[in-house]
Amino acid sequence: MHIACVQHTSTRTHIAVNTVAHQSTVAGRTTAGADDVFTTASTHIAISDDGTVATRGSGFYNRAVGVTGGEVLVAGTGKKDYWEVTLTADPEGLSSVFIGVTRPGLDLEEPNYGTDNAWYLNGEDGGLWGNGKFFSDQQGGIAVGDRIGVLLDWDAGSLRFYRNGQVYGPGFPSGVTGPLVRTVEMCRQGTVVTLNTAASIPA
Repeated sequence: MHIACVQHTSTRTHIAVNTVAHQSTVAGRTTAGADDVFTTASTHIAISDDGTVATRGSGFYNRAVGVTGGEVLVAGTGKKDYWEVTLTADPEGLSSVFIGVTRPGLDLEEPNYGTDNAWYLNGEDGGLWGNGKFFSDQQGGIAVGDRIGVLLDWDAGSLRFYRNGQVYGPGFPSGVTGPLVRTVEMCRQGTVVTLNTAASIPA
């Protein structure tokens, strides 16, 4: 099975990440979370629009490099954290992105999708990566305009993914622990991502 990201050369991939305001629920009550924006990135990713857009530049052709949110997510009883991004540009049509959560403080110049420090959905085939998952539970790739939601349930220790408001595969049903940060890894020049400020946990 071939994943374009796992190692090649590229042209300019620009990934627009729609940065959605993070939403939390505590003890069954929905509370407005502080807006989390992209604050830390590889030297090959540009952050713009007040931290809501991340764009993959040139260099390290077809190598996954990362961008993270600034808020460190930690466990809490009855707590759920949800965030959502939109793939807004994908010049090569490969959806070479990894979306999910990672441990804080990782080297963003290096791919982390194959390590125990990441819980990811891969945009190319909808498969799971990280923590023992490789090409796992593929659901089919995403496309430009798709909204990918990430729901972290601290009580269950689970991570669930959504595509355009619908459950997208099994996610990671257990074993997810904090602290964590929201992370996107991008492979191709010209790819773009945005935190979706109107996003809410799907029904």
